Amino acid sequence: MAEPRPRDCDVVIRHGYVITMNPDRTIYADGAVAIDGREIVMVGPDQDVAAACQGRETIDAQGAPVHPGFVDAHWHNCNETTRGVFPDVATTKDYYKYYAAWYDLMSPADEHASAQISGLEMLRSGITCFMEPGTAFDTDAVADAAVTVGIRASLSEPFLWDISDDPMLGSMRRTPGTAERCSKLLGRELWRNGSDGLVRGHVGVFGSGTASDALLRDACALAGSSGVIFTQHQSSTLHGIAGQEARMGEMPLVHFGKLGLLQPHCSFSHMTRVRDEEAWFVRESGMSVIWSPAISMNWGWVKGFTRNHPRLFREGVTVGLGSDVPKFGVDTAAMVAYLLSREQGDPEPLLAEEVFEMATLGSARAMGLDARIGSLEPGKLADVVVRTAELPEYQPGHYPVQNLLLASRGRSVHTVLVDGQVVVRSGHSTRVDEHDVYQAARTSADRLAGQIGIPLNGSWPVVA
Repeated sequence: MAEPRPRDCDVVIRHGYVITMNPDRTIYADGAVAIDGREIVMVGPDQDVAAACQGRETIDAQGAPVHPGFVDAHWHNCNETTRGVFPDVATTKDYYKYYAAWYDLMSPADEHASAQISGLEMLRSGITCFMEPGTAFDTDAVADAAVTVGIRASLSEPFLWDISDDPMLGSMRRTPGTAERCSKLLGRELWRNGSDGLVRGHVGVFGSGTASDALLRDACALAGSSGVIFTQHQSSTLHGIAGQEARMGEMPLVHFGKLGLLQPHCSFSHMTRVRDEEAWFVRESGMSVIWSPAISMNWGWVKGFTRNHPRLFREGVTVGLGSDVPKFGVDTAAMVAYLLSREQGDPEPLLAEEVFEMATLGSARAMGLDARIGSLEPGKLADVVVRTAELPEYQPGHYPVQNLLLASRGRSVHTVLVDGQVVVRSGHSTRVDEHDVYQAARTSADRLAGQIGIPLNGSWPVVA
């Protein structure tokens, strides 16, 4: 009897150290992934996949790691071009003056330029999907930029708030904090879910004490009935939490829990200070927590923490990762999470595998997309990262999961597929002229900085 003919498919990735993130967390030391169209059709030992699937294109990983694309679950997309523009004071006492002015002045072209450079940086760092938490005004410009570079994204309404003494929101002219504006915009991005494209919509408010109970009820209910995620900033600073407690008469997360505003479709960002009384509501609700460790260290939010993210993770809470802002680069969140769990004195600090789970399945769950992405399994969308071992940072090549999180990081990204399409090859975009993207970002940043009056020469004297 003749041997069955191998199945034709679009791409077969061979001879990789395949980190599947399937329910058994299987790793194939010499593995392969077969992709047809948008989906993964087979994952397994290289010889088994090669016998069953014949690709129109074959990618030889040469023993390097192959893994599901990382997911950045909290990324202020339109902040990308502020990197190196704002002085250090802009991230301390006077930060709001710079951000408020920047946001007020951004045009659709500025947002497109920022989103393109942002998406390009993410892809070249192994991130294939991000969630913008509601700080993009022209979401069509951001969506177009994401599709152009080939990254998956989810967008929500811009700056929804109706109560606040937040200095940044109060300084912005474009975002009046009225119930009427929130009602008009709430759910505006959900139309994107009518098709199965790269860009989706979710529901978000700015949060951190800037939303009334009524607005939170409406947002949470709409997200639940629409089958999408509801997200907001929450419990990051002692000052912000104290303000919420004074208004609510109890701890914020206890208050939300009693009102039914903590649900499995809720994904709150930062959550740096979660007390024991609040942790019960977080655990029981099935909600997700999105940790942005680098920005937490930058602001000093980790000082005096009461319940850290590793502990929540080990108590069964879904924890995802987010970069938040571009100051530190998008490939630092996992590394800082690993290190911060040691700095916080946890007797059992995070293992590299646990951080890897946060960066893949954890973040995918926090976006409500874990049924489609976050692992390499047949039937899931083909968002795949192929690394290279040909780097000094990768040597001697032992413990690949730890290495790609802490040492080789974004430098080791060789090939990236999103939705089954190769969007990065040999470390560079296949979709856009990178020089043009860089130039557009510089032009936009220079213009905005000039309008705000920020000198572009840093804190040291520069001789022209």
